[in-house]
Amino acid sequence: MKELCVLCHKIHEAFNWKYGEYETVEGLRWGWFCDKWYKPSHPEFVPQRIKDDRNKYAKSIMQPYRQGVASQEYIDTYGTKRINPKDVKKAKKVWTTDVLKNGWERSI
Repeated sequence: MKELCVLCHKIHEAFNWKYGEYETVEGLRWGWFCDKWYKPSHPEFVPQRIKDDRNKYAKSIMQPYRQGVASQEYIDTYGTKRINPKDVKKAKKVWTTDVLKNGWERSI
């Protein structure tokens, strides 16, 4: 959809448009502005039982490699099977950010 972005002052096409308040010298105004000026949020609507299953089965979801780097978390959980002996020495905690973000730390 092509619209005039009141903040860019250009007519262009954007994926997400938002109609909202913006501040000017004269005061608050309403208008359409493009996704360059705001970040559209897409909340995750997940039932509680699925969130619980993610915590319960986190170990089975974990993979031995991530982007070519061996996982230290995987080695701590399952040992060195499925991992090259050379990669065991270079293993890093590659799942830590995802595990902590999703609350999986209890099952690992």
